[in-house]
Amino acid sequence: LLDEYYRQTGFLYIGDAANYGFDWQNTIDVSDKLRVVAGSTLEYQKGNDNSFPEREAENWALFAQAEVAASERANLVFGARHDDYETAGSKTTWRANGSWMLPSKTKLRAAVGTAFRAPNFFRLYSTSTFALGNPDLKPEESEGWEVGFDQYLGDRDRSFGITYFRNDIEQLVVWVPTEGWDGSYANRDVAENYGIEAYYGGEIRKGWFANVAYTWTESYSTNLDAGTASRQTGVPRHMFSLINDVQLGDRWSLGGSAHYVLGRESFGGVDLDNYTLVRARVRYRASDAVTLTGRVENAIDDDYSMSFSNFSGRTPARGIAAFGGVEISF
Repeated sequence: LLDEYYRQTGFLYIGDAANYGFDWQNTIDVSDKLRVVAGSTLEYQKGNDNSFPEREAENWALFAQAEVAASERANLVFGARHDDYETAGSKTTWRANGSWMLPSKTKLRAAVGTAFRAPNFFRLYSTSTFALGNPDLKPEESEGWEVGFDQYLGDRDRSFGITYFRNDIEQLVVWVPTEGWDGSYANRDVAENYGIEAYYGGEIRKGWFANVAYTWTESYSTNLDAGTASRQTGVPRHMFSLINDVQLGDRWSLGGSAHYVLGRESFGGVDLDNYTLVRARVRYRASDAVTLTGRVENAIDDDYSMSFSNFSGRTPARGIAAFGGVEISF
């Protein structure tokens, strides 16, 4: 259940949205070598902003995944998902991945799959002449793959690994200018993302787990009408991460992470500011049935930009935010 009201000052924008979802998942151990995960998702959405009245839509999905222990060293996973969006039609996507453990404690792995993303209400229904909605938009579709390895050290309490990934997107939804500052949305471009992820981490001491990682990403979109390519907006070229988790006895667990992000661009190739995003989290097991959770996002309240344009100016990211929850097991 999510209900959100958003108000941006400066270039005034007001959005009101709600999302109600129900997820039913089943895990079945068919045998020692086969596990099946299957279920369904039902989602109800509604929303509006200061350019269009409230809209509603229902989405549902069916999914299934088979996890196969092909041998003592090889594991395979095959999955498929069928989504039916009231606003964007239906689509079936799939994913397959596998891993092979070598005697040298090296795990080789690879994955391939497809995905799609439906357009949001604003891009479909906006009545603003600056960003006129297009109810005929189609979902963005993508195909991706990755290959990599993990090298385990010692008693496999620590490891490092590298992954190369690539993702190709078709029917990319972009803003297309019409006259002056006016424009609308269309499925015009294609895009490609590729890069490398590397990490090192494991159990530093009993109950203390740490991980350092680096991700390099190149992301370009191609205007098929003009035949020109440019970097996709908002995608960072570099990200450095440090993650820590500490278990304190049987009841408390603490965690924290810091991510340094740099190399982003906004509309028109404008460089965006670098930033550091810090998160903190805590779990307390009050009893065998009840666990209390809490987390803080952007814990140092770093002020950075999500986007920038000469027309609307700077869109700031959200500042510090706190969340709390209760988990009940029975």
